[in-house]
Amino acid sequence: MPSSLPFTESLRRAAKRCPKSGYAICKETGIDKAALSRFLAGKSGLSLRAVDRLCVAVGARLVVEQRNTSSKALKGK
Repeated sequence: MPSSLPFTESLRRAAKRCPKSGYAICKETGIDKAALSRFLAGKSGLSLRAVDRLCVAVGARLVVEQRNTSSKALKGK
């Protein structure tokens, strides 16, 4: 079942639940400690590359679902 939370909030929660220390996550991902702290506090975002590395480090998985956005589907046909 998909989460109703925004992706960034889901990733923040996964990172906070991870048993690794912030230092270990930074060392593994190459993300600056201050940047990780700002992200976890909800004060800034991360680059897509950093998000990818953070997902791997904390065991999170990003699932992309494509919605039908054809003009016929939008018109209800």
